[in-house]
Amino acid sequence: MNIAPAAPFGLFAQRSLSRAQEGINQSLERLATGQRLTRASVDPAAVIAVSRMQADVAANLKQIEALERESSRMAIEEGAAGSVSDMLVDLEGLAVRAANTGAMSDAERKALQIEADSIVQGIDHVANITGLDSSYTSASLGSSGGLSAESEPSNASLADIASGGSLNLVDGDIKAAQGAIRNAIRAVSTRRGEIGLQIREHDSLVRSLTTEFESLSGAISKLADADFAKETPALARGQVLAQASIFAILASDDSRARVLDLLA
Repeated sequence: MNIAPAAPFGLFAQRSLSRAQEGINQSLERLATGQRLTRASVDPAAVIAVSRMQADVAANLKQIEALERESSRMAIEEGAAGSVSDMLVDLEGLAVRAANTGAMSDAERKALQIEADSIVQGIDHVANITGLDSSYTSASLGSSGGLSAESEPSNASLADIASGGSLNLVDGDIKAAQGAIRNAIRAVSTRRGEIGLQIREHDSLVRSLTTEFESLSGAISKLADADFAKETPALARGQVLAQASIFAILASDDSRARVLDLLA
């Protein structure tokens, strides 16, 4: 039904109805989507700010993910290094016992060698199953600065402590074996300390990035999210104004003046 109200009262009522319907539609859209910025024209500056902050949030999350992934990798390495360290301590104990040449039979020395072989194999096994780099293998550990019987630098490693190696515990260079083991213990302990510091730094950075993420998310929410406590009464007010505007359009000439006072 087309209504042709008398001017200027009819035009005023018609504009009032149009504004009320626009407000109702906007409130309904915000309440339905939970978003205040349902279109860019609502608040262009806020849309620009939100877009920028959303990009920062995405970069923030990527950085947190990368740090946590690296921390997990380092935690695996630290755990494996701890196992290797324990085995090295046991191996050192075997070398100390083997150095006591006067009170040990050949059978006892061979038994120590069997244990030493098992430990060397265990070190390589840990390095392989945990994906550690070659510096954790028996061929690398202990080779830097190991001392021979003549107290000269040696390239011998833990692998040489195994049966048949130059540092074996049956008839090999026991003093050099002890030096290689001590070097290995120092190297692994140093690496574990480095890993601990890196993990601590990563954890600190993740906490900082998480705080930044929460701040950005809160700022985005304030700009972009609908305020339900505000939109609900706004919707009710718009509906009342729309009804009053329709009534004003349809009202008789005698009642229009009173309705106009209500709308003003």
